[in-house]
Amino acid sequence: MSKEYKISVVTPFHNVDLRMFEKSVESMKAQTYGFENIQWIIVVHNSEQKYLDGVNKLVGQYENVLIKVLNNDIRNPSSPRNYGMQFATGKYIGFLDGDDSYTLNVFSEAIPALENTNAQMVSFRREYELDDPNCTPVTEIVLWNQMQKAIVMNKGHWDEDKMFTGLWGFVTSKIYDREFLKENEIYFDETMTFVEDFMFNAQVIGSAERIVYMPQLIGYHYFINGSSIVQSGGKKTGEQLIGYAKGLAKMFLKMTLLGLPINQTLTISVFYLVNYIINATNITLEDLQEIKNLIGSYIERLKQLKPSKIYSAGEVEEMYRVVRLILTPELLLDKNSASKNQPAEAKEMSLLLKIVDDNKNTDLGENYNFSEIKTVADFQDRVPLSVYDDYSNLIKLTTNIGETNIFTAYPIKYYNLTSGSMGVPHYIPCTENQLADFMENFDKTVSGKKNFLLLESLPRDTKYNDNTYLDSISGALLHYYFEKNPKAHEIFTAPKELFFPTEYVDINHPRLIFALSDENVEQIVSPFTWGIVGAFTYLEKNWEQICTDIERGELYKNLPISDSFRNILNERLSPNPKRANELREIFSAGFNEPVAKKIWKNLQKIIAVGTGSFEIYADKMRRYIGDIPHSNWIYAASESLIATSLEDDSDRYILNTDKAFFEFMAIDGSEKIFTADELENDKAYEIILTNKSGFYRYRLGDIIRVVDASSDAPIIAFAYRKNQVGKLGGFVLTENDVYHALKTIEKAMNFEIADFAYWEDVENNSYKILIEPTITMT
Repeated sequence: MSKEYKISVVTPFHNVDLRMFEKSVESMKAQTYGFENIQWIIVVHNSEQKYLDGVNKLVGQYENVLIKVLNNDIRNPSSPRNYGMQFATGKYIGFLDGDDSYTLNVFSEAIPALENTNAQMVSFRREYELDDPNCTPVTEIVLWNQMQKAIVMNKGHWDEDKMFTGLWGFVTSKIYDREFLKENEIYFDETMTFVEDFMFNAQVIGSAERIVYMPQLIGYHYFINGSSIVQSGGKKTGEQLIGYAKGLAKMFLKMTLLGLPINQTLTISVFYLVNYIINATNITLEDLQEIKNLIGSYIERLKQLKPSKIYSAGEVEEMYRVVRLILTPELLLDKNSASKNQPAEAKEMSLLLKIVDDNKNTDLGENYNFSEIKTVADFQDRVPLSVYDDYSNLIKLTTNIGETNIFTAYPIKYYNLTSGSMGVPHYIPCTENQLADFMENFDKTVSGKKNFLLLESLPRDTKYNDNTYLDSISGALLHYYFEKNPKAHEIFTAPKELFFPTEYVDINHPRLIFALSDENVEQIVSPFTWGIVGAFTYLEKNWEQICTDIERGELYKNLPISDSFRNILNERLSPNPKRANELREIFSAGFNEPVAKKIWKNLQKIIAVGTGSFEIYADKMRRYIGDIPHSNWIYAASESLIATSLEDDSDRYILNTDKAFFEFMAIDGSEKIFTADELENDKAYEIILTNKSGFYRYRLGDIIRVVDASSDAPIIAFAYRKNQVGKLGGFVLTENDVYHALKTIEKAMNFEIADFAYWEDVENNSYKILIEPTITMT
């Protein structure tokens, strides 16, 4: 007896690169639904023998895989899809192209949605990957409220403004009830060479009783191939473009007969057709006249689209103009007049209301009725507390698909990678509004001084589909600072290339060479004190080689960096024997006394966060810097600038109430929420923030202690992070508590601690502490 399958997948395969197909295979085998529970029908269509052999080698051994061969004169995927559907036995059916792949949970999430709603089709999202940077991204932005995981649409109540916008017609981001397709005789039109999948879906929607949309489910990975129809329009002949127009005419007629709206679909599909016409090399006036005869009557009734997050007002105007060129073949033949133009794609209270008002038309803003929020109480009543998991799926929609206007109306400039101190590193969206706050503080910190700056960006090896990059908040700040200040390099010891390395390398060595070569350093600036300790520790171990490199004006040959990066840095260096000898004299005397002021006589301040878990490094730093004033700079997270250091050598900060809207949760078990003007001295609270990048009432996980609540901006001290505490015996034990206890042990046992770690041993109701000693004290 043959196995019964819940889902059948049909894959048309035409000379697909076997390396790409192997990715498809891996995605199917990795399905959480269970590969063995999926019937996979692969139709090898008009392909060379080597491709059939390759498919058999990759999947021929699996019982749930059917490999069928189809050779005919049809040159589109409709024919192999129809052929494959004949062999499908699953209750549901999906379509996977041979060079694409499914995401891991697509069936585990989409099939229950179909079953629970008795829908005839489920639609999810497609992320994309470009074959070549010159390919046109096919971003499938939608107008659905993406705060919802599932949206059920019933016949007679179709939401036409959402169902037929964007690129709604692709079949690969859908799963269908197979019996429904069979009963309604819905197949792919094999005579259509363009938008055949839109025609298929038009028939589905015209016959369906219920459809479920899953805005948050990214279920399909679309590999945009430069040779596809959408990408290679410029290679088409007049005959082919007439064939496209015939297919469009057939689809417009079918949609009209089914009572489906065609305005948006007509605009987008004909816009692409016109651009193919403009790029064609051998199209005639007669060809254009025939295209007009086929679809002109529909274009005459065309209405201009409404602006939306998909297309701006300028873009819809331009598309309307371009599409109507079909009605004037003579003008369209003049490529200069019909040039292609692709669619692009109180202080606290006032800040809160501005954020709410700016974002009222986002999906999240509409979900929580931001337009009706007039007070803090309104905001707290309507908007629930949130954590990162509430945004993670939405962030995938922006990074993987290029979606916009979900949780923030402001353009996202970067994604900041968190340090992981709160667990798994997160991708935090960062808008220019938020980055400007960091920029303002950074500019005040470094301008007018010569700075040894211990910041760098992450290499930009991944560009997301919303045209952003992943970076640390420090790296994002550096990019923004250099973008706004063309002469920024003049105030830093290192050349620009060291701030923006193109490879993952340890840059301590070259960074120290440039800093030590400059006698005029006035400040050392680092995100955290461990960075400064790390730099001086490296110097103490490697000063002889560093001095040799300064003397010769080049990096030593065994330094583990690429030749290209080495050459760039060597070009910025000059031999400096005099400075090398001065430094040798300082370092040869040892590091038992602070050396920072000996190296740089004008050094005035150290700027680096050294509170909380970084206090141990602040203490170790003193061995190298002595009594030079130390500023704890800023209290910040990837989500927001939170507070600014009150004064040098102090762990107190002034809350920046103009950078984010802050709330505070009592940690006494009541979980009562307070605003900044309701705080009490000497009490601890968990910070909740609403920032300028789309996070609302976000539980940061940080615990602060209020030092002085009487001023306009409360003065606070960082206490600990919620996930960095032990709670054995019913009381909180922070990393700082452990460190202060170890400081007592240091003195008693006559040794110095370089670092430590501790963890709960729940089984024995005790803590384990791992200590790393450094230099024996005398």
